[in-house]
Amino acid sequence: MLVIPQSANFISDFNHLHNFLLICQQRSIENHQAQIVSVSLEIPSVDPLAVLQKLDKNQPHCFFEQRSQDRAIVMIGAAISKQIVGANPFSQAQQFIEECTKQLKRFDSLRLESLSPSESNPYFFCSFSFSEQASIAQSPLSSAQIYLPKWQIVCQEQRALVTTNLVIHPHANLGIVLETLQRQLQTICATPNRIFRPPTTIQLPVQPQSTATERFTTAVATALDHIHAGRLDKVVLAHAIDVVFPLPVPWIQALHRLRQTYPECHVFSTSNGEGQVFIGASPERLLSVRDRLLTTDALAGSAPRGATPNADRALVDRLLNNPKEQHEHQVVVDFITHQLMQLGLTPQWASQPQLLQLSNIQHLHTPIQAPLPASLHPLTVLAHLHPTPAVAGMPRDRACEYIQQYESFERSLYAAPLGWIDTQGNAEFIVGIRSALISGNHARLYGGAGIVAGSDPIGSWRRCS
Repeated sequence: MLVIPQSANFISDFNHLHNFLLICQQRSIENHQAQIVSVSLEIPSVDPLAVLQKLDKNQPHCFFEQRSQDRAIVMIGAAISKQIVGANPFSQAQQFIEECTKQLKRFDSLRLESLSPSESNPYFFCSFSFSEQASIAQSPLSSAQIYLPKWQIVCQEQRALVTTNLVIHPHANLGIVLETLQRQLQTICATPNRIFRPPTTIQLPVQPQSTATERFTTAVATALDHIHAGRLDKVVLAHAIDVVFPLPVPWIQALHRLRQTYPECHVFSTSNGEGQVFIGASPERLLSVRDRLLTTDALAGSAPRGATPNADRALVDRLLNNPKEQHEHQVVVDFITHQLMQLGLTPQWASQPQLLQLSNIQHLHTPIQAPLPASLHPLTVLAHLHPTPAVAGMPRDRACEYIQQYESFERSLYAAPLGWIDTQGNAEFIVGIRSALISGNHARLYGGAGIVAGSDPIGSWRRCS
């Protein structure tokens, strides 16, 4: 794989690029293997969600935005990809990425001086199902997916970097390759530099299918019996509501509303290119690696927001002093720090949790950091962290068995890791909560609640409904 970060002046010189692609094509003939050329350039700031709307034509995609950090990433299409089924998906994914990275040769005669390495590196998008035993028959997004995108756009602080990955086969028509590149690049650059404003849509009536209230509350009551008997310390139970609309669900508009409503969250979308789209606004970062510094979040224990400032302060005081919520949070902190220490890391965290306040809910939040040695791959850490007690429970294996027994649906990407890793080991993964799976006019909405000693079955149902 040849990676050529280039200046904006270079991309206009398609004769130069054509000559380079000819060299790559000759190598593909000699090596009997396709070559992948990655070309990067800066363009004027664009709205990546608007770009996604223009370019998403039955292609796999992923979109991540955290508006409070003024950062967004969109990846569209797959240059190379791998679907993983079976045991050890994180190890299989790591092997695939490492094999691709070994082939990478960076072309250094021209550089993007104003960009950091993490911005100019190609990203591999990764999604993993909640469970290794996930059934593809039950959900088309159940298996682990990894791909290097055809188009990658990173927007940060009013700057945008476009990277395109070109697959050059021995018999590829380079004229068509360059013509397609130029046309799509013009489409991207022509995207208005403004907040994406979708057309006004009519409120659609919905037909929610029946929800399993009795089944859920019974599962909570049984879980409490296990907790009181000492077999479980915590278990997170989820449920799903299926909603049918008379028209296809406008998921781009839904994403736009999510990023406006939850700027502190990681607003995300991923699609398999076959009509299924998984979207949401997750407050939970599972893992971030920047320049070998690992950051993860312990996020558990929650309360609603108050209708008035006084009511809100009362709810904050109750949350910060509630033994049940504090215990639920400490379980997650203890698990994460223990897992990191098992890997030989030295985590650091504050003794008291912070407060993460969203528009409709507030959580106890403890960021945890640790230096990450070059010998330890981020996906190895991810395999040790997922699933955390915030989405599964403790002891983890026993909680996951309980979830498999009592939940009547396939979690698929719900509460699962979604994110990216670049060729230098920088990475960002979130937990796919506060989410929905959309397929045509059907939407499956997910919700969950942590069950610990002192939980109430009806209250737990209301919390996740």
